Amino acid sequence: MGERGGIVLQKLRLTLGAKLIGIIAFLLGSSLGTLVFLATRAFTDNNQALIELTNVNTVSYLSQQAQEYLVQYSERIRLLALVMKNTSLSVEMKESLVREFYSKDKDIYAVVLVKMSETDAAPEIFEKAPSPTLTETVTNQIFQSIVTDPSPEMKTSLQRVAKGEPLLAPAEAASISGALLLGLPFLKTPDGFQIIVLAFLKPDPLIHMVSQSDATINFLVDEDGRLIAHPDRSRVLSHESVRDIPVVQELLKTTSQLPKTFSYLHPIEQERFLASYRKIGFGGVGAVAELQESIAFAPVQALLKRSSLIAVIVLSIAFLIGYFFSGTLTRPIKLLVGFSKEISKGNFQIRMKPKGRDEIATLTQSFNEMAEGLEERDRVKDIFNKFHNKEVADQLLSGKVSLGGERKQAVVFFSDIRGFTDMSEKMSPEEVVEMLNEYMTEMVRMIQGRDGVVDKYVGDAIMALWGTPIAHPNDPERALRACLDMRLALKELNDRRLARGQTPLKIGMGVNLGPVIAGNIGSEERMEYTVIGDTVNTAARIEAMTKAHGTDLLVSDALYQKLQDKFIFEKAKETRVKGKTDALVVFKVNGYIGENGEEIVIETPYSRYKAEADAKVYMDEAESPEPKEITPPPFRFKKGA
Repeated sequence: MGERGGIVLQKLRLTLGAKLIGIIAFLLGSSLGTLVFLATRAFTDNNQALIELTNVNTVSYLSQQAQEYLVQYSERIRLLALVMKNTSLSVEMKESLVREFYSKDKDIYAVVLVKMSETDAAPEIFEKAPSPTLTETVTNQIFQSIVTDPSPEMKTSLQRVAKGEPLLAPAEAASISGALLLGLPFLKTPDGFQIIVLAFLKPDPLIHMVSQSDATINFLVDEDGRLIAHPDRSRVLSHESVRDIPVVQELLKTTSQLPKTFSYLHPIEQERFLASYRKIGFGGVGAVAELQESIAFAPVQALLKRSSLIAVIVLSIAFLIGYFFSGTLTRPIKLLVGFSKEISKGNFQIRMKPKGRDEIATLTQSFNEMAEGLEERDRVKDIFNKFHNKEVADQLLSGKVSLGGERKQAVVFFSDIRGFTDMSEKMSPEEVVEMLNEYMTEMVRMIQGRDGVVDKYVGDAIMALWGTPIAHPNDPERALRACLDMRLALKELNDRRLARGQTPLKIGMGVNLGPVIAGNIGSEERMEYTVIGDTVNTAARIEAMTKAHGTDLLVSDALYQKLQDKFIFEKAKETRVKGKTDALVVFKVNGYIGENGEEIVIETPYSRYKAEADAKVYMDEAESPEPKEITPPPFRFKKGA
């Protein structure tokens, strides 16, 4: 996900309002979520503790009831057994007492005294007292289940009772389905046989003790995990075994009579249950009270749903409040953003009215002050640009200007108007200024269009530079293209002057390439960015030579060597100038070479004119005894091979 995820995150821009709403929602959501969790957890714990306490109380009460019932019946059965064994009573008396016993205890099928041998001999019925309501067939089946055809479980149970342990288990007699067998040790005979009492009981009294509410189920099991009491009577009648249930397994393993709690997953229903269990203290019988967790914790789930609904409502309200509240912050900030964009476009006159006394109002006021400062700076910069080139003005405003210079390779350009002195004598000062402004505007536009820097104006003269203060890879080519642009621009200017009835202008341009010292010349109080060196002086002399050669543009040999394959050059006569020992080699420029190698000639009626003598130029008198008139060529702008 690394790089792709990063791109997605970069494209995803969250507004300040969204962030604020998100923070509010996060804080409220975290707080509400924590409160809901803690409240639900506390309620769950309390509810679980209450359920466990209820189960413990239920199983304890059930155990007490069952124990009291069994103890009570055990005593009454032992009394009946004493009557049955008493040999001093007549048969009629015994039968009378037995009938009276069954008239009061209708939940007993039969009571039998069984003589157990200490060996593995079969048990022997010593005395029997069946209920008068039983048929002889049922009675015989009961007795046969003990003596004639006892099951292995019955044999084991009788042997345990013979060892002195009471017994309560499902009876194996098929004729009395669901009956419980209560076994009690009775006495030991002189001949070494142990006599025990067996009573066949109806399960109904114990079934009535257990109850099933909407949630809790209570039941009793014997020491083998078989149901002896359950709200579902059919499960008791079928002697269903529940020993596979984890809580019953825990019950069968314990020897303590203290109640315990247990949580487990029901193997059949696949539901979790909370249960309590306890041994009742009689014959290995145990009591269980269990509750399904989904039912037990239904109030918890209801509370969780209500709490979640309340949390959602509160969060929704918080979203609305956050949305409207964030607007009070984001709207001024959006205005400030728009304000900043306007400032970045150069609109420094824009102002905002601060509202309130908060940080946004302070920021708005600071922006207004910044705009005023930028407006002032822009005004100063505009003034500087009118008196200095843009690059120099930027240096001045940035505070990086200091006295000194550095050596650079630069193209130096000079130009002036031919016959300006004579022309200005015939014009008013206002007309002269108007003429110069119109002329300078056109020429400077051409220079700056080719990334040239106007260094200074000296009357009608223009000094321009390429390669300083900012250098470009093709500054020499830019300079000569600017000169040809000026040639064409002068033609258009003269067309307008002629249309106004004014005299056309002629100019001379001299260009040189070489090393210069570029920097700020002057004092700490007043300085000027310019270039000095022989390259500058030579460029000025080349400009003066244009007058003597009758052309508007001459360039030095250094420029010719640099650009001879890009422009159309015509070698002019070598001429000595004032201040130079050797004659200067200069070239006229008639056009340039196009992209496809074609020659593009640029000439105008003002690119050639009458040659004149100049005090700074030494011409050969034999060849040029006096200035001669040169017929200017018509305007030419053509492409040719």
